[in-house]
Amino acid sequence: MAPRALAACLLASLAGVAGAAGCAQRSSGGAVSRTIGGTAAAVSGLAHVGADPTALAVGSQSVWVTNYGGASLSRLSSVSGRPLGRPLATGPAPNGVAVGGGLVWVTTAPGAVLRFDAATGRRLGQPVRVADPAGIAVGAGGVWVTSPGSGTVVRLESSTGQRTSAIPAGADPTDVAVANGAVWVSDPAAGTVSRIGTHTNRVDRTVRVAHGQVLALAGGDGALWAVKTDSELTSSLALVRLDPRTGSRRGAAVVVPGAIPVRLAAGAGGVWLTDEGNSVPPHPSRPPAVIRVDPARMAIVGAPVRVGAEPAGIAVGSGDVWVSSAASATVARLHPAQ
Repeated sequence: MAPRALAACLLASLAGVAGAAGCAQRSSGGAVSRTIGGTAAAVSGLAHVGADPTALAVGSQSVWVTNYGGASLSRLSSVSGRPLGRPLATGPAPNGVAVGGGLVWVTTAPGAVLRFDAATGRRLGQPVRVADPAGIAVGAGGVWVTSPGSGTVVRLESSTGQRTSAIPAGADPTDVAVANGAVWVSDPAAGTVSRIGTHTNRVDRTVRVAHGQVLALAGGDGALWAVKTDSELTSSLALVRLDPRTGSRRGAAVVVPGAIPVRLAAGAGGVWLTDEGNSVPPHPSRPPAVIRVDPARMAIVGAPVRVGAEPAGIAVGSGDVWVSSAASATVARLHPAQ
């Protein structure tokens, strides 16, 4: 492909132009910039929640949303997408949420992990203190909370919330994900992901993923997914597919539009990333959107899906994709195209 055609293909791909179908090229760091035709998803509903919604998690019947500025937890029906009852009080700055085993787990920025009954919304027990909580995941026999300030991943018992261990996991453990029964944690600045042995409560494997930073982590569709940048200016982001057992890369990475912060989820026929957009020259203008990547072909599907300003959280469940927009205090429901 001629240099001029390469440039046009890259710009079209980053902009999510449907006409870029079939464009493919190698980018720095071994990533491929590729867009295929089709429609990513359609926005099928919009719900108003509390102030500054951030993280989301989807259970069997409900979608749970932390309202960072509203000091509360909103509950939506996963069937209708509408709010169920009044938001539940959490205390200041709830910033993370996970669901599993009939329980909802919420972290708050001041350093607490709260537990709610998923059926009734009733708060259970006393808060568990965790310094500087960042990421939270449920599965593989525990509740896993990253604590960048202490350089550890705190493990809680998955029914009682009892703190069982604090596992050293690098200088800055941030995101945590469960993928095929394995627990993985990112260290953004080091560009690494590490696997925690669930029987030993120790890091037993560390893999270098990026020359720059690892920006987001998620498990789903039989893989561990990471968004990385190999640029100090984070001007080029790539989605990487990793083996959930070993952390080794599977295939080429795919270049995706976006910037810090970026959120990631997998399922419902795709890997989904938030893009806060861009309005600063000289880079092309982009509105806030959600990007869909086909996990089999490792290519962006169609055009980005427009969502509200400051997309702050994303989750997959009940066959749909749910996206919180902090600036508009809303949650959009996206129905994936077949």
